[in-house]
Amino acid sequence: MVSVPFVHVQARGSHRELGRAVGEAAREPVHASVDFFREHFTAMTGGRLTFGDAERQAKAYEREARLWSPDLVEELEGLAEGSGVPFSRLLEQEFLYQPSAIESAIRQTLEWRKPR
Repeated sequence: MVSVPFVHVQARGSHRELGRAVGEAAREPVHASVDFFREHFTAMTGGRLTFGDAERQAKAYEREARLWSPDLVEELEGLAEGSGVPFSRLLEQEFLYQPSAIESAIRQTLEWRKPR
């Protein structure tokens, strides 16, 4: 089991500034979380989804997230800036932590893999 320390951050500002403050304060735990996620991804999805599949699905998720939750996307962009983790990696992790998104991604990937 991985233990990630809780980092308490007090910050004010825009969503992007809040994300940046958290990223700067929690740089090491953010990196550890992303590394763990990438390393254990296939097992987390029961082998039904590869990390490459997740990368493709997250790009579609980004378009919807920008449309419906632009403030959250800005905060994630700030987190990327503050932590030094690429935005795309954080987006993949955010996308796939949503259970309905995981199931949707698995269904979509299985559909892509069907012989035609």
